[in-house]
Amino acid sequence: MVTNKEIFEEFYHFCKNKNMEEVIREYGGDCIYIPSYKRVGRDKKIYQAWKKGVSLRSISKRFNLSLNRVRQIVKKQDNL
Repeated sequence: MVTNKEIFEEFYHFCKNKNMEEVIREYGGDCIYIPSYKRVGRDKKIYQAWKKGVSLRSISKRFNLSLNRVRQIVKKQDNL
């Protein structure tokens, strides 16, 4: 299964040295999810806190997220 991150990385690397016409020819009509910088940074902070031994419950309160969502973020970051 291809992840959104993998699709975005492929798109990003393709676009680096291409002009607009080449990008449109390759990706025109496709929907590409571009993650927000805020969320990517938040997820890294959550993972770093967890690696330092902060409890998932404390992290969920600090970032105003459900415990289940924090678990998902930690699991996803751990697999990167």
